[in-house]
Amino acid sequence: MSPSRLTVGDAGTPVPMRVAANLYVWLFGRKAFYGWNRRLLNLAVRGMGVGLPTRDVIGPAEQRFLQRLSSLGAINVFDVGAHTGEFSTRLRSLCPQARIWAFEPHPAAFQHLQEAGAAAGFTSVNRGLSDHPGQLELYDYADRATGTSHASLHRDVFQSVHHAEASSLVVEVTTVDDFMELEQVPRLHLLKVDAEGHELAILRGAQRAIGSGAVDIVQFEFNEMNVTSRVFFKDFYDALPGFSFHHMVVDGLAPMGSYRPRTHELFILQNVVAIRDGLDYRAKLL
Repeated sequence: MSPSRLTVGDAGTPVPMRVAANLYVWLFGRKAFYGWNRRLLNLAVRGMGVGLPTRDVIGPAEQRFLQRLSSLGAINVFDVGAHTGEFSTRLRSLCPQARIWAFEPHPAAFQHLQEAGAAAGFTSVNRGLSDHPGQLELYDYADRATGTSHASLHRDVFQSVHHAEASSLVVEVTTVDDFMELEQVPRLHLLKVDAEGHELAILRGAQRAIGSGAVDIVQFEFNEMNVTSRVFFKDFYDALPGFSFHHMVVDGLAPMGSYRPRTHELFILQNVVAIRDGLDYRAKLL
């Protein structure tokens, strides 16, 4: 087949780009280059902020984002899936005026979170968040009772992702909407969610706040856990209408643009920041 017969790329792609893509396929779309192309793909997605390696709980891209957010001063933040409080402690050190509520349902991890909250000055809440209040089963490694950072409301996270036996305990959960009403929080500058595959359910429990414009920024992870919870990236676009999505990259936030399955459905660790359109301080975050 000649390069002119190939049809690589979207219909809306500029002609020069399509010609270049067709030529690339003609030259390198062969068995001999298959492994090389896979390695190139892995490098490319890392350059997009997907699967960025870091040895720290908070990597350099997230640290830069928190520094920019901290310049706002007195902000309200929900840290959902706070574990032992690393994120809340770091944010509080950068922004002493911030009001932070850190949510952790696992009783063992919560003990450490309470200690961190008392030292740093944020509020610790021994509950999880979901799309409805009540009780749910929280799963963790069967051979550990400390409350690991992998604890999840989805058993399959352990069976399919971590390939480990899981034990469970019953925990209390509430919703963002109910908690904001209970604590009389009029506005959330940041809703940070790291819930091991349960992120979408938490956003569905915040639809009243999101719909009324009371949530400015949502930071969440998207990764292989979403395979187990059967959640697509498109579901987040649907849950956050009127928000623009960005990947955290080393020098700021890179816009992800309109939803496309090819570029968005990557079940690899990525830190995503969704910003409400028209937000007056949006430029400070980018």
